[in-house]
Amino acid sequence: MYQVMKCKDDFYFLSDSVTMSPPLLSLRFCEAELYGKSLNYQKYELESLKAFYEFWWLKYGKTLDYTFHTSEYQDIACIIDDLDSFWEYLIAGRTLSNVLQFPLSPNNDTKQRFNTSAARCLSVIRFIKFLIETYITSHYSSQSFKDVIHHQKVLFKNLELTRKKFQRFKNKSKSKENYYRSLTKEQFEDFAKVFTPGISKPNKYNPFISIEIQVRNYVMMFILARYGLRISEALLLQKQSFKPFMKDPNRYLMLVRNLEGNVEKKDTRKNKPSIKNTNSIREIEISKQHYLIIMNVYYNKFRPSDSEHEFVFSSHSKPYAPLSYQAALDEFKACSISFRQHFPQHFDPQYAESISSDITPHWLRHTWAYSALGAFYQANKSKFESNGVISIKGIMEDAIDQLRILGGWSHNSRMPKNYAKLFINQTANNTLLELYNQPSIEDLFLE
Repeated sequence: MYQVMKCKDDFYFLSDSVTMSPPLLSLRFCEAELYGKSLNYQKYELESLKAFYEFWWLKYGKTLDYTFHTSEYQDIACIIDDLDSFWEYLIAGRTLSNVLQFPLSPNNDTKQRFNTSAARCLSVIRFIKFLIETYITSHYSSQSFKDVIHHQKVLFKNLELTRKKFQRFKNKSKSKENYYRSLTKEQFEDFAKVFTPGISKPNKYNPFISIEIQVRNYVMMFILARYGLRISEALLLQKQSFKPFMKDPNRYLMLVRNLEGNVEKKDTRKNKPSIKNTNSIREIEISKQHYLIIMNVYYNKFRPSDSEHEFVFSSHSKPYAPLSYQAALDEFKACSISFRQHFPQHFDPQYAESISSDITPHWLRHTWAYSALGAFYQANKSKFESNGVISIKGIMEDAIDQLRILGGWSHNSRMPKNYAKLFINQTANNTLLELYNQPSIEDLFLE
């Protein structure tokens, strides 16, 4: 009855498959909370909302919007109360049932179903929170201002209790140890050895035989590592994404953009990549050396010349379609496996910096972000010192702003500050180590 639809490459919305119109509540939620967020996030939230709309129709025989309208947009408590039934509906395979059977020994599939269902419920809770903030106000209620505020507080309290109940079913996110994990200098040098194409002599580390594929993967790897692009952004790069400056032919710009017009039509990929949000639209100056590697070496010499598109990264098997997201992940995974096989010392748990999980393309973005923040911090520190002004907070804030712009994060994203926290923590540790390593009474114990 409902379907999640995409409007060009701008946003997703929920649509009634009969009237082909978006339900009012979902549309207002999209406008207020989802628009401007990443397309993948929009789609996930609306898929959860779609399931809730379908559940409501099956249970009551009328739409959620109509039910809410008949209560004059005030009876949100009944929506909160039905979250338990919605949970059972999801666990039962999206069927209404009076009996819910839980396995005595939950297997991995069951745990995954619980986790997914909990995530769906949490998405709906965010939607209900929006309803409370929008409709339990003096604009829609005839109650006194004091009663409206009390009504809001009661609903928020009940919603929070429900949220905590579903949150415990959701798998804990990966440990922070690996969430922001970047490669050390030595790890990245060895990791790059795996991607290095064997042009002059065969590379025993590289798992691919085709020199064309080796060059393509190497170019993609250094774009992710040197300029911090997300892999979806790299897959959107086209020939016209790289432009020289008119006044200085030794300078080049890389444009990170979504697809438009006829170019979008030529993208034959089923799951089309897209940039995360409007802040991810950016212009990055790249070195002349990197421009020559990308365009003169790979694009003009190793990329299939009879491709019917101008995407930089192309498949090397007919019909030479644009490289898909899954194909890029698969080839990256093959290189990561080779890295583990040939450089096992980086995975040895006896060392503090050992790698304890699979390396993903996003690790390269973390590696770039952490290194870039350190470079920005040192450059800003030198500038502040030369001007006779010392403000550690000001130096770091400037570095965070630079990283946010260059990395394409929104103003609400905490990611740049998380990198700053890691950087400050490492700097503090180094300072303490310098202090502890000075001659002291502890040396007597060593003697």
